[in-house]
Amino acid sequence: MDRNTELFVGLDVAKARHAVAVAQEGRQGEVRYWGEIDADPESVRRLVAKLVQRNVRLHFCYEFAAVLRLRGLELGGS
Repeated sequence: MDRNTELFVGLDVAKARHAVAVAQEGRQGEVRYWGEIDADPESVRRLVAKLVQRNVRLHFCYEFAAVLRLRGLELGGS
């Protein structure tokens, strides 16, 4: 993912844990499930710090799973 200039980060939020997906820019960009993180502010800060290291412009989308379901995709294969 490092050679692209933008990365889209989708967060499907819940009270205890957030599911995270990342997508490369462009129509052919890879979309993949990143995993789950705790819902506390420090866990979100750590996620952002990891993504910032990729030296790309970050875009965030809240409740991303609903968008993926509309496109016929699922997070985490479940």
